[in-house]
Amino acid sequence: SALAEAFKFDSEVLCEKFIPPGREIRMAVLENDQGEPATILPCVEYFLSKDHPIRTPEDKYTNDKTTGMPVCMASGGRQCPAD
Repeated sequence: SALAEAFKFDSEVLCEKFIPPGREIRMAVLENDQGEPATILPCVEYFLSKDHPIRTPEDKYTNDKTTGMPVCMASGGRQCPAD
């Protein structure tokens, strides 16, 4: 199962409930050395639809055509900052 595969990499796994297409917005806060919030990164919205309800690895990464390994973040299908 997918959970068994995930537990091969760590003892803790985050599972999220699927919510039908709505809005997916990434927001991140970076902490300083004292563990206090220091930097808020720009919000990024990812576009979803009924035909494309979840982001796949292909949406997230650009792969090397020879090795198939991810080499950088994909650039399409998102807007920064989110409105």
